[in-house]
Amino acid sequence: MFLHNSTAVFLQPEGTGGAVTTVAVGNVIYRVHTFTSSGTFTINTSTSVEYLIVAGGGGGGSYSGGGGGAGGYQAGTAVSILGSYAVVVGSGGAGGSSTAPGTAGGNGTPSSALALSSVGGGGGGWRYTTANNGLAGGSGGGGSANFGVGGAGTAGQGFAGGTSASSSASGGGGGAAAVGAAGITASGNGGDGLISAVNGTSVQRGGGGGGGRPSTSAVTSSGGAGGGGTGGTRTVKPTAGTVNTGGGGGGGGNQPTGGFAAGAAGGSGIVILRYQVTEA
Repeated sequence: MFLHNSTAVFLQPEGTGGAVTTVAVGNVIYRVHTFTSSGTFTINTSTSVEYLIVAGGGGGGSYSGGGGGAGGYQAGTAVSILGSYAVVVGSGGAGGSSTAPGTAGGNGTPSSALALSSVGGGGGGWRYTTANNGLAGGSGGGGSANFGVGGAGTAGQGFAGGTSASSSASGGGGGAAAVGAAGITASGNGGDGLISAVNGTSVQRGGGGGGGRPSTSAVTSSGGAGGGGTGGTRTVKPTAGTVNTGGGGGGGGNQPTGGFAAGAAGGSGIVILRYQVTEA
């Protein structure tokens, strides 16, 4: 249906699913569907749809564990979209266990829409008596203290986790925009995420979690900008990735005795879809 006035031609593709809002960008109006949980997207007219698909972030490893990697991040435009499509919003991975000898952080679960899928973030490696590597994912988890290697990221979706270069410092989780920092004299910060304004507001998502460390210091490693959790120490608990950003969880902070051992959970993902409903 076309409605004419002096300034615009109004088009009427109509969609359902998620939280629906309308956004103006200059003279162009978009309808935006935001999914913070799984559902169905339906569109009644064949059209191009811009998408942001962020998977759940990985959990941080325990016992001086690496930070969790951010959930895989994909943004682009899909053409000739018509009909109904399942939308899956991934959950964040669990933090590594506080029960000795600990565990790696769990990988986040994938998010998908429009026949596209983003890979869950990789869990951070854990250290008890030996080092363990970070897990591969959308972005890779950081390696544990004592020379654990960062997990690989997925091409086009995220970056690798940071590697430990010290017996007392772990790597940060990879982010959508950058590799997690290496653990050298202090544990590595998480890699930063990317900024999107697909819903009309610039928001950064896909930050990696900071690595944990055995120190009693209150100084923690930072999560990557875009929802990454902070790493823990013996006296400070790590923090979880922020919900609906795909941020990685912070690594737990101690060695085999004392302090806060558990890693923190990754943040859940998000799917945002938008399409044009007017022309200038």
